[in-house]
Amino acid sequence: MAKERRLTPRIDFHHEVMIRGSRAPGRILNFSTNGAFIQTENPRQFKQGKEIDMVTTLPLERKAVSIRARVVRVEKKGIAVEFVDLFGREAAAVDSTFEVFKATVPLYRT
Repeated sequence: MAKERRLTPRIDFHHEVMIRGSRAPGRILNFSTNGAFIQTENPRQFKQGKEIDMVTTLPLERKAVSIRARVVRVEKKGIAVEFVDLFGREAAAVDSTFEVFKATVPLYRT
């Protein structure tokens, strides 16, 4: 069994996200306060180690948040990203969304 490298648990969370420079919207399938897995139509357009900008309106927020992330893994169905330089309003939005929804949706396993 592979060793778990995540710093925090992820929750199952399905939510649309736009990735700047990508033609089609992505869909967050799970996330934590440190990263997410995003389903995309063409994951091979992303390269491991590259930084991307994501824009989404989280359920508890009135305004869209912009989140910088680094691609840590590219898979057939999407990309795993680690949030980079997350602070201020964006960090608060991610933290509060995680705290509220972790009690209502299953933790992501595997």
